[in-house]
Amino acid sequence: MNHSKLASLLAAAGITLTLSSCGNALSGVSSFVSSSLSSSSSSSSYSSGTSSSLSSSPSSSSIDLNPIGLETGTGAYPLKGSTNADGSLSYSIFVRSFCDSDGDGIGDFKGAESKGEYLKSLGVSRVWLLPINSSSSYHGYDVDDYFSVESDYGTIEDFTSLLTSFHALGIDVILDLVLNHSSKNNAWFKRSYNDYIAGNTGSNSKKDWYNWSESSHDGYSSYNGLYYEARFDSSMPDFNFDSAGVQAEFKEIMDYWLSLGVDGFRLDAVRYYYYGNTDSNVKALSTLVDDVKSDYPDVYFVGENWITETDYYAYYASKVPSFFNFSTSISSSTSTFIQVAKGFVSGDAFSKTIANIESHVKEQNPDGFSSYFLSNHDQDRSSKSLTGYKAKLAASIYLLLPGTPYVYYGEEIGLKGTRGANDGSDALRRLPMIWSKDDKTGECSFPEKNRLDLEDDVIQVTEGASDLEKEPLSLTNHYKKVGDVRNEFPFIQQSTFKSVSTKNSSLMAYTLEGDESKILVVHNLSNASIEYDVSSLASSIIDSIDTSNLIPSLKDGKLGIGGYSTVILKAI
Repeated sequence: MNHSKLASLLAAAGITLTLSSCGNALSGVSSFVSSSLSSSSSSSSYSSGTSSSLSSSPSSSSIDLNPIGLETGTGAYPLKGSTNADGSLSYSIFVRSFCDSDGDGIGDFKGAESKGEYLKSLGVSRVWLLPINSSSSYHGYDVDDYFSVESDYGTIEDFTSLLTSFHALGIDVILDLVLNHSSKNNAWFKRSYNDYIAGNTGSNSKKDWYNWSESSHDGYSSYNGLYYEARFDSSMPDFNFDSAGVQAEFKEIMDYWLSLGVDGFRLDAVRYYYYGNTDSNVKALSTLVDDVKSDYPDVYFVGENWITETDYYAYYASKVPSFFNFSTSISSSTSTFIQVAKGFVSGDAFSKTIANIESHVKEQNPDGFSSYFLSNHDQDRSSKSLTGYKAKLAASIYLLLPGTPYVYYGEEIGLKGTRGANDGSDALRRLPMIWSKDDKTGECSFPEKNRLDLEDDVIQVTEGASDLEKEPLSLTNHYKKVGDVRNEFPFIQQSTFKSVSTKNSSLMAYTLEGDESKILVVHNLSNASIEYDVSSLASSIIDSIDTSNLIPSLKDGKLGIGGYSTVILKAI
């Protein structure tokens, strides 16, 4: 390809490069430029997120991605072997789509357990399992029985085996706890209806466990002449949180799973406990925490609160220490990880966005912390918008922030999945994990059996986790490096975030400070190496994520950092 044509393509992709006068090419420039172009393309374009090792390739005339002359790296991400024992990196798993141990096409507990070493290699210290209770649906968010496991996934013995195995690897396990509503097929719902009709108010009555009415209301569905509240779907009747019997049952549920060794819970749909009533929801959340903290003081809670920022922060007044931050995820339209990685938001602006979030959280709860993520099971995959080097950059940014960040399974291989319009299904956002291009052992089938009509339209990555592990600078190995760096600094979870103004739209910088440690994190948001004066901010380089295979330098207070790379320094 001639230089003028290449320059035009790069300009169209929003990539600014300069021609090298010395004629020396940055090693692997063709792979780097190709990935950068892919990252800047439309959302309909995908790549597996891999990048080949970069090798020296002199040329008489070339594009200079290294104008400050940084040394070329080894073509791999060096790991320090940081332990996950005190880490805070989390990973969410939809068991049905993760790994199948018996060849029936359905992911199960044994399959998930077999990937424990893989999760540990990513630096994961906590796994969130999407609903595992018995359920009539493929997704499990309408629970038939809160004290049993989904038979498709195995037995309770299989589950406790997974717990034991993960704990031995330093990985905690939290369960998705769906308390806003149950399944319409839950025996409690039918019993509540019968008690209501019979007027049974005795000590064993479940009459008030659900919100019944003899007339229709907004958000209510009909059942045998009565109406019941069901804000999500008619198959999901809402619990009555004012019922003493319901509250007692919630405690029994949590006590049961905690007694088996579960480490905590992800609380689903917390803003719907009392629909439209933030104060009552905050009180209900604190009650849930208080009910188990006395017996299990180290129990972990994180809440799902998909809501506007103002009301979002109000929930930190509860005793739940953390909530998923949707405002920076793929679902938001302003100042997100995706936008900063793609260059639509400057580094300084995004650093201020994070500082604002952290400030609001700490104002409500000094011990509270954020749970950042790119996308989850209710959203289109982040690979819809991020590929190649920019997928790596986004990972470096969100995984090196305070709190407990969450990786959605498959994100580390660029797994695809978008719901689509009209007859689409969220199952398209929960597609099977790919483990290998050639060996399909453990690969699951399409998760929603009554929507197999959608399966033919799925276009998925070809290379799986085991393939990408063999490629030194792949997206998977990038995630391993970022996890290794995060675990190197256990204080990050509860650290104090302070934005640093770089006055350079291609740089994002901030400090993270703990009781006895303080680091400066600098991200290069561009594809070319940059020099940045840190003489008043830091004294030495501690570690780096050399995404463009260029070794950072620090000379006379000037930091040299490669394209799309990250440097961690000892802050002054």
